[in-house]
Amino acid sequence: MIERPCDEPHPYPRSETRLVELAPGALDADRAAADTLAALQAGTSAERDLLNQLLGQAQMADAIAKFSRTVRLTKLAFVRENKLYQQLAGKQMPNGSALRGTWEEFCELLGYSKDKVDLDLQNLQSFGEEALESMSRMGIGYRDMKQYRRLPEDAKTLLIETAKTGDKAAFLDLAEELVERHAKQKADLEAKLDDATKTLQAKDAVLAQVSTDLNAAKEKLARPWTPNPELGTRSATEDAALEELAKAADASAQSARRLGVVVADICANQTNQALRTKALQALTYVVVTLREVVIEHGLEVEVSDDALGTRPAWMNAAWQQPSDDTTA
Repeated sequence: MIERPCDEPHPYPRSETRLVELAPGALDADRAAADTLAALQAGTSAERDLLNQLLGQAQMADAIAKFSRTVRLTKLAFVRENKLYQQLAGKQMPNGSALRGTWEEFCELLGYSKDKVDLDLQNLQSFGEEALESMSRMGIGYRDMKQYRRLPEDAKTLLIETAKTGDKAAFLDLAEELVERHAKQKADLEAKLDDATKTLQAKDAVLAQVSTDLNAAKEKLARPWTPNPELGTRSATEDAALEELAKAADASAQSARRLGVVVADICANQTNQALRTKALQALTYVVVTLREVVIEHGLEVEVSDDALGTRPAWMNAAWQQPSDDTTA
């Protein structure tokens, strides 16, 4: 037996045992969460495997930290689409309450709010797994992603492909350019829409006034005309004037109706907006011209709905009185 001096260090020093004191209740919250989720998983069938996987991964903080965000969202999307969360209905919580099997309830069990999960799934649907994962690593926030979702499809596709490269500087430069371009295009379209609306309102006002004037004129024309007995019978000159007037009125009315048919046909069957606009402009031109004639000559014309399509009685040839030259 070999003896060692008492002051010689032992070749295998003893390890010192130290006790670490935890604060009271430090693990209570984690233990309660684990117990709750474990209770939910008890007795589940094989068709709930995905549901159990998500719940199990939510038990440990380190597991959640290592759990890929887009993979988690992909699985959550599957759960929501197939309504697997409804299988939790009736499950008893440790506090004795029963689960209703709602999507909101399921999100809360995983430690997320329903609104946040829905927003994440919306981003996943818009950008895809790879691009969303890359944007998350770049630190792109919800507010910016909301702007990117509103981009036109071609611009959004270009942005997604750039995000997949992982080049943050190139992605941010392109995103800024696309957002500014989209904002300008939107502003231009809104300005054009506003101008078009004002133009249509002005045309409507003109057409409404013209319609009022025409209705008043038709009403006046529809009134029965009774010759003044004191003036006697019409002369040949008066007959000729009335005949010319009747022919001119009939020709104008027929032309107006033909124009109306052509305009209506174009507006109903043509998809070219420019052609339809020109057709309405042509009709407006004729209507406004008649109104200008009335104003230019200081004529009093009254138009009402009752006179629509009514031909003045004096224009009927059978009613015309014989002139002095033809009187026996």
